[in-house]
Amino acid sequence: MNTVVTSKDEILRASRELIRQQGWSAVSIRSVAAACGVSVGSIYNYFRSKSDLIGATVESVWCEIFHRPEDDAVFHDVQECITWIYARMAYGYERYPGFFTLHSLGFMREEKDDGKRRMQQTWQHIFEGLCTVLKQDENIRKDAFNERFTAEKFADGGVDLLSLCGVKTLCFGSECGDIDALWTVAEVLLREDIHRAIRAEMDGGLSYAAARQGVLEREAGCGGLLAQPNNTLAVEYLKAIRRRGLAADAITVRREDGGHHGAASASRIRALLAAGQAEDAFALMPPQAADILGREMQKGLAPADPARLETAMLARLRLMSETDFAPYDGGGEGLYRRVYRAVQAGVSLGDILTRATTKRYPTARVRRMLWAAFLNLEPPPAEIPYIRVLAATEAGRKLLRQMQDSGVPVLTKAADVGRLGPAAQALFTREARRTDVYTLAASPLPCGSDWRKTPTMV
Repeated sequence: MNTVVTSKDEILRASRELIRQQGWSAVSIRSVAAACGVSVGSIYNYFRSKSDLIGATVESVWCEIFHRPEDDAVFHDVQECITWIYARMAYGYERYPGFFTLHSLGFMREEKDDGKRRMQQTWQHIFEGLCTVLKQDENIRKDAFNERFTAEKFADGGVDLLSLCGVKTLCFGSECGDIDALWTVAEVLLREDIHRAIRAEMDGGLSYAAARQGVLEREAGCGGLLAQPNNTLAVEYLKAIRRRGLAADAITVRREDGGHHGAASASRIRALLAAGQAEDAFALMPPQAADILGREMQKGLAPADPARLETAMLARLRLMSETDFAPYDGGGEGLYRRVYRAVQAGVSLGDILTRATTKRYPTARVRRMLWAAFLNLEPPPAEIPYIRVLAATEAGRKLLRQMQDSGVPVLTKAADVGRLGPAAQALFTREARRTDVYTLAASPLPCGSDWRKTPTMV
């Protein structure tokens, strides 16, 4: 057996080949040494630990997949650049299945402090080297963004999930139906100076929505676009795509129903159901959704009425101390103190909302905070631990098979939970308990329905 390896590159080539043939679990100091025909000590001459070896291997895989093209024209045309990136992603997916979702796990496998730093450095290097044309585009920015608002968190989670599922095109509704206009707003809101300007307006007494509208109007002449709810969520989807550097197309479909309170809005449908006008509600829904809801209503399992939980909710909130509310104050602005005082003085949920709501703290934000406190919601995990399928069409069932390559467990039945790690199992258990509470708002069921439920096949 040799005792000296000619170069670090030789070790990394052997390590990459092990990953390609056998997967990440095959990489270790001993296995790489055997593949190189050298002693274990020779590998330690170049890498201090298994974690160090895996980190360097992941970095080298990135470099192999996204090596700089010989033709610099790729970096002078947006279409050419995107086409080239897609081609290299296809190459990486074929040569190293699961790499794009598992590379971070490779960095963090040994839970070393520098794992995240190395991962970020690697991505930054690739981004700057391969997306120069995008950086030069005045409409594309990669400013860091401080996530605070629920819509952003929702959009981030949705985009992350779709990315793990291999989705390359994101389609969503909006009132304006103009993807270019939505992109303009998204790019403006990603600017750090815009956040400072909005904060300054709020310090002057304006609500966040009013402050944002005024700043957008001054900067881009589009302040009124975010006055409509689906436009707002559409912009958050686009911001999430840009922040994560995802190679995904975005398409918007114009909504004609007038938003949250329009003719076909969820609010309108719920109001019709509450008024006993089920047929009118069904007429506003897709036929498949109407059929599912109708069957659930026949079984006495729908519709859910949050008012049925109000007494339980008030009991839970009244048992909480002021500091108990602090974790649910997403902005860290002292809203939790105001909410606590409102809970102590209020005699109903509506009364609490009235007492806590201000221009700075809109009703929707206060309501979300109260429900989060009632359900004891924790911050979302940094990485998506599993994909839970709630419903699928025939086409969706075909996609499910492809999603198995995402690197994230796909749950279609309760027994699948046993495949999860301890942290993911604990998360699923907490979700199941909250479902047990939700059933009280419809037709009360015994606990454990999530453990028995299977996806609805449409």
